Amino acid sequence: MIRTVYRSFFVFLSVGCAVVAFDSERLSAPAQAAESSSQDAGAPILVVSGSTAGGQERSYSREEFEAMGLATLTTRTPWNQDPVEFSGVKLSTFLRQIGASGRTLRVTALNDYVTTIPIEDVKYDPILATRRDGKPMSIRDKGPIFIIYPFDDDKSLNSELFFSRCAWQVKSIQVE
Repeated sequence: MIRTVYRSFFVFLSVGCAVVAFDSERLSAPAQAAESSSQDAGAPILVVSGSTAGGQERSYSREEFEAMGLATLTTRTPWNQDPVEFSGVKLSTFLRQIGASGRTLRVTALNDYVTTIPIEDVKYDPILATRRDGKPMSIRDKGPIFIIYPFDDDKSLNSELFFSRCAWQVKSIQVE
């Protein structure tokens, strides 16, 4: 009787583990699809809303976003010990292109992390990076957009305040 109970429990446990393993493989498929879709030509990578010219919500593909003009910034970050070359749209250029008229940016990441960036931060010359070492940034590599400040150029930026403004995997920006 006890052996039968143990044997039944072992079979149940084995089948349960197999089902969990199967489900975890299935669950990773949407993550893989999201990863690859962020690289698809024409797929939206950023939604902009709020106090902008026209006042309408607008989505940008990587191509549309980068057409605003790419700038390059090489710096160390809290997440990289060696200098990294980031390319993307300067915050000042982005704000001008969208006709921003607010005082702050509410930035939301794919994991729903939210940070607020004062528009006056343009004086530090941050960029909305879409490329790392010349290659488009994938979601796995903190893309499609990663806000980067020039930490090596201005030591006052090396603080938790500015680190917290460096949202990665940015999906939306609301001008307030």
